[in-house]
Amino acid sequence: MKIKGANLGEFDVEYKLLSEYPFFKDTRQELVKKLEQMYLKFQEDSTKMTVKPFPKQDGKVEISQGMVNHSCSNSIECLRTMSQYGILASEWFGKVESEKEGVFCCFVDRIHSEINSNEKLQSIAKTLNMRTLKAGKDSITLFFDDTNPIMQQLLHLDYFEYEKIKAQSPEKLFEVYSKEEIEMFDQIIEPFSPASKTFHIKGMIPQCDWSAIPGGIPSALINGICTRNMTYDKDYIEELSRLFPNATIFNGDLEIIHEPKKEKDSQTLQELRSKVRSQEEELETLNAEISELTSKESQVRQAIKDLDKDAKTNIGDDDFGEQ
Repeated sequence: MKIKGANLGEFDVEYKLLSEYPFFKDTRQELVKKLEQMYLKFQEDSTKMTVKPFPKQDGKVEISQGMVNHSCSNSIECLRTMSQYGILASEWFGKVESEKEGVFCCFVDRIHSEINSNEKLQSIAKTLNMRTLKAGKDSITLFFDDTNPIMQQLLHLDYFEYEKIKAQSPEKLFEVYSKEEIEMFDQIIEPFSPASKTFHIKGMIPQCDWSAIPGGIPSALINGICTRNMTYDKDYIEELSRLFPNATIFNGDLEIIHEPKKEKDSQTLQELRSKVRSQEEELETLNAEISELTSKESQVRQAIKDLDKDAKTNIGDDDFGEQ
């Protein structure tokens, strides 16, 4: 199988469990095993949970500030690896993270805020967002359902945010993180990731919106894929939809190319329910009109009876007078 990263390059690799690699010769290897087990549990649980559909309106998807995403190679072979195992730290394939920004971590970005009084920062944000959606003919962008409980737990473990809290509010560290989480950060990630300690402290774009997630992110949490390119092969899209069945696939202009089958079925069901509700309302209106007509008919019949009775009474009075 193949993996490819912006800094790592492309490699033919073999997937192994993290603990099968001898990263350490002491008790830290046990922490590697714990990280491995934590991710595998997240991966298993993610297949049993509902993923929120990607937001859309009028045939296009909606992109908003803060959406969590990951840019990667559009190679089907690399994507097959991601589909099967998740968006993993390179250490699962025996490759130590090369930039020393977050060992044992995978990395995600966000859609940057374009609302800023500083015109330069505003321009940088717009450019970065445009790259995420349109730049790079050999790349695609994966989006995640960040409302999903598992994704929220993974974002809680963001190593960059951990370093920020540790530096600015050390007294809150044990309020925010468990003893096991702190042990993992301090013993097997932080000592080998010196380049990123201030990413969330300096507030510089784009680093302030990056996150380093220990272990990886299960592929079941992907709910959107931007192909970036405006031209695409039908077979490629079909394979992409098979590999990531929860994802809405769209191009750089946000036009929807493919919707998940479950979502289509759900839409069809909603449309049918809407039609049924509409028909029920029409039926209620008709029943009300029928009831009103029936009431009026009853009133008319009663009025006729009353007139008939009065007529008979009058005839009787006339006959009596003649006698």
